[in-house]
Amino acid sequence: MAEAAREANSGGQRNGPDSEGPSRWPRTPFGRGIAACFLAALAMAGVAALGHYLLASAVPFVALVALATFLLARRAAHQSTLFNKEAVDVFYYSLGLVGVLVFFASGYPQRIEHEALEALRPHAERREAAREALGDHILLSARSARIRSAFAGNATEILAEIRRMEVAATVRLSQAEMLACQQAGGLPLHGLLDPADEERLDPTREARETLAREMARAACDTAIEMQQQRIAAARASTLSRDRFLADGNRFEGIADRRLVLGEDLVVSVGDLRAVLRQPDDPAAEDAARDRLEIALAQAEQVYEREKSAADTTIDAARLVMPREAGLIALVIWPYVLILLLGLKLARPHG
Repeated sequence: MAEAAREANSGGQRNGPDSEGPSRWPRTPFGRGIAACFLAALAMAGVAALGHYLLASAVPFVALVALATFLLARRAAHQSTLFNKEAVDVFYYSLGLVGVLVFFASGYPQRIEHEALEALRPHAERREAAREALGDHILLSARSARIRSAFAGNATEILAEIRRMEVAATVRLSQAEMLACQQAGGLPLHGLLDPADEERLDPTREARETLAREMARAACDTAIEMQQQRIAAARASTLSRDRFLADGNRFEGIADRRLVLGEDLVVSVGDLRAVLRQPDDPAAEDAARDRLEIALAQAEQVYEREKSAADTTIDAARLVMPREAGLIALVIWPYVLILLLGLKLARPHG
């Protein structure tokens, strides 16, 4: 009994001339497999450090490491049972879980930064909208002042030009008058002669066509003369400022026509009416500008406050997981994948 207890306390090893001494290498296949996986990982870590510091992990070097790992793994699979399947699987999935955790942790600052910037974007958009509103107000106010000044300095000529545009757009030949002018110019006389006359011989046909042409020409000349009289009468009438501003439907047909009020000031008839119909109230303009400036100041204040809070959050996240940690993970990850796949290939077959 005492002998058995001593053997149990000594790990079942005898001391004697035939004793081989305690072994440092695991005795079970699983233990040897785990130890071999760790040794392979250390060797790959050395290769990765060498490649990174000497060759900056160039693609040819990584490809060479992958090829060498493949060849060594295939040879180990056929000639050795060192990489036990169960041990390799445990090492493979354990390291894979660690890799997932590392990548998740390395992306933490980027996720926090993205969320902070997304939360900041509405405040930036409101600030930009306030800036644009103030800028548009200043530009429109300055342009309206120039238009009013140009119109006040030459109102008679501008209103006369608008009247000429209106006359040219409204005083036109009717459809029948235009047809008469076209037939006088050589358009076929369909509608004035019987179409059946063209199918039989008629000695008076030429005379009747000539008479029809003369009648069409006379009708066209009369229409043109009447049009010119209407144009002259319309142009003789003047257009007052009040009538121009009061009667909106009258000028819809020429609302897009352009008026040159200065060397670099061109405005449409519709825009001119819109500007002149607005009250010229400098105090109201200043009050509107003050409101827009206050809104912009408030939007900028909110944006700066939210941006400061976002920067603080981002800096705190970078302290938890520095950006360098993510870069290191990206650098070593190709070698980790090569190692894990190589261990899978190194498992004995059969």
